[in-house]
Amino acid sequence: WNSLAGGYTLDMPAADVTVGELKIENANDYYAHKITMANHGGRLVFEDPSGIAKWIETTNGTTTDAPASVQNSIQMPILVKNTLEITQNNYPNLNTGTIFTNRFDGDINSKIVKKGLGGIQFNLNSAPAAGLGFFGTIEIQEGAIRTINKTFFLSTVGGITVSAGGQLEHGQEFW
Repeated sequence: WNSLAGGYTLDMPAADVTVGELKIENANDYYAHKITMANHGGRLVFEDPSGIAKWIETTNGTTTDAPASVQNSIQMPILVKNTLEITQNNYPNLNTGTIFTNRFDGDINSKIVKKGLGGIQFNLNSAPAAGLGFFGTIEIQEGAIRTINKTFFLSTVGGITVSAGGQLEHGQEFW
């Protein structure tokens, strides 16, 4: 981690990095206003032998433990090899705790499952190159997924299921 004023930046390498579970715990760091995973050419690959990889983002503490305005930014592409569970818990003053600003890749057998009462945001601002994009399915069990530039993000998605406890949003509009 490189500590900067207002947060931390993790400079990711030019090569792919494979993880089975990534947990960001920001509840007790009063000075971490944001965690950024900066893109340097590689992808963050989620693959686990069990078939379910996990992204876990814990809730912030109270304003005496951690700032209520932490919003993390993931700027590198993500490759989902099987199922990726994204658990995002509530952030006190935000409707999105994590913003993904690059593409998700995955074949038709890949799946993203959104859990936790908090929201995440996909902000892909350009169409993925030929053969890239997320061709699998998305299931929103709890909380919300917000899409910005929805045409780019949803252009390759195989299907979306929204359970009773979930929401799919575009900007301020609910679908």
